[in-house]
Amino acid sequence: MKALLELDVMPAGMELFPAADEDQWDLIRNVINDCDYYVLILGGRYGSIGPEGKSYTEMEYDYAVSRQIPILAFLHKDPEKIPAGKTEKISESTHKLRDFRHKVQGKHCKYWENALELGSIVSRGLSIQMTKAPGAGWVRGSDVPTMEANIEILNLRRHIDALKEELAKTKEEIMEPTADLAQGEDKFKIGYTYREWDDDYITTRDIRSSCSFSWNKIFSVIAPHLIVDTSEDTMQDKLTDFIKTLEYCDRGPKMEFSKLDCFKIDETSFSSIKIQLRALNLICKSEKIYFDSLQSPYWTLTKYGDQYLTKIVAIKRLDAY
Repeated sequence: MKALLELDVMPAGMELFPAADEDQWDLIRNVINDCDYYVLILGGRYGSIGPEGKSYTEMEYDYAVSRQIPILAFLHKDPEKIPAGKTEKISESTHKLRDFRHKVQGKHCKYWENALELGSIVSRGLSIQMTKAPGAGWVRGSDVPTMEANIEILNLRRHIDALKEELAKTKEEIMEPTADLAQGEDKFKIGYTYREWDDDYITTRDIRSSCSFSWNKIFSVIAPHLIVDTSEDTMQDKLTDFIKTLEYCDRGPKMEFSKLDCFKIDETSFSSIKIQLRALNLICKSEKIYFDSLQSPYWTLTKYGDQYLTKIVAIKRLDAY
């Protein structure tokens, strides 16, 4: 017992629990259930016999085995040399002790010859076992978290998980595009059609044309309208209005607005613009549901897109040039 206490463990000697009836045996089993290790010291006595014809020591051992609790068994090396006063006097118990020893020897065990040696090998054996297979151990009652503390810890863990998820999403959103994609001042040709009226405003002709813009210019035309969620139709309308204005400017100041109408960007061009801006991580589909979103999906700026818009559109100080 002294050797165990020197290891700062809490021994629960079974001799402290009288095994007189079934209730006491239940108590012993509960004690074993709460133990991290089971230490068996077997000398020259079999012990008091239980109702099943086994000693309570053997019953305890069998129960520890069934519970898969680590067992450290220490057997007397030569039981014949044990003084007569410390051995079994009943023949039947002697036979049962011998059978019990054979059972224990079927697993790993160590032997001792005297009390001094026993204390040493128990201390060393338990110390090794505690290193190889650490148990749950015990803590002071004041150190056990309360229900409120456990709930707070759980909530904090959930909050941490949510923050990690948000951080991962933010990193993904602000991730800059790969260099192999057309971007920035690279040009893209936009095809479009419109209708032009003759001077008599009676006959018309359909005209197909195209113009090239940098990706920065295309984005700067669309992006301000995506600061809040915007429908795909609106995106296309804003880009169409921009091209329509340029077309009038190219025709000169005398061109009448009424002579040109039915402007429409080619679907192929607009689809390419959507895909490219999405690939550049500038825009993304809105997660919100709108009443007309089935007819026309809604888009919005990514975090990176919002930062990039500010970078290319915001007015800079004169001394910054």
